[in-house]
Amino acid sequence: MARHPIFLSIVIIAFFMACNNSGGTGSVNKSLPEVSTGQASSITPTSANCSGEVTGEGGSAVSDRGIFFGRSANPSSTGSKQSAGSGNGSFLARFSGLESNTLYYYQSFATNEDGTSYGEEKSFTTLASAGNPEINLIIDNVSFDFDSISGFTQTVYEGGYTERVDIFALTADKDTLRLSLVDNVDDAGTLAIQAGKALSIDTSKTNPVFSTLLFRKSDGTVYRATSGSISVGEYKLPFFNANDAIFSGSVDVNADGIVITGTLTDIILDCAECGG
Repeated sequence: MARHPIFLSIVIIAFFMACNNSGGTGSVNKSLPEVSTGQASSITPTSANCSGEVTGEGGSAVSDRGIFFGRSANPSSTGSKQSAGSGNGSFLARFSGLESNTLYYYQSFATNEDGTSYGEEKSFTTLASAGNPEINLIIDNVSFDFDSISGFTQTVYEGGYTERVDIFALTADKDTLRLSLVDNVDDAGTLAIQAGKALSIDTSKTNPVFSTLLFRKSDGTVYRATSGSISVGEYKLPFFNANDAIFSGSVDVNADGIVITGTLTDIILDCAECGG
């Protein structure tokens, strides 16, 4: 019986050593990415570029990186997030549609499987507007019924080879756009409403191939394009004899001194005779 306390002590010591070893092998060595916030550049009254750099991915690959951006301090909590790729290296995020002469805050971020790290918070002020403003128009994935109160897209085919594409859309800011592309060329194979073509604005509508653009702001202000062009990036049927077409393009027009630029992406056009 005298040897039992010694044996018990050995058992207790062995138990604690086992627990300690178990804790060591079960611990996780987390390592967040290293990211820094760069300088703002290309600052205009309505846009700016914000940069950052991932200098170390940490314990795992960086799956997301970018900029938090907003008009209040602490943009990672109060602003919006714009992703700019993944992995190591420098990155750039462009912000448009900004207010002139306004202070904006931005902060870089990088995320791996261990979590998210943040760079330094920085700020810049957009330039004061000099003269007429620029309108940045972005319409993405628009598909409306003809009778929708918010807008619609429709393709109208006229007789012969004459083709007319009308796009009506409502932007996120409740502005409305009416864009018409007209092709009166009556020779087979010469239709200009196709990828890689640009149709010039023609308010007189005297040219056989032309486009018109009317942009109405939510405050009631109307801008009617007087010059410039609409470039067609994509115009195709999703499949043979389909009842709709897909349109993408870019806008670069002048409306009595007001510059309207932007993109239209994956517009779904309802058409009566797309496949005909």
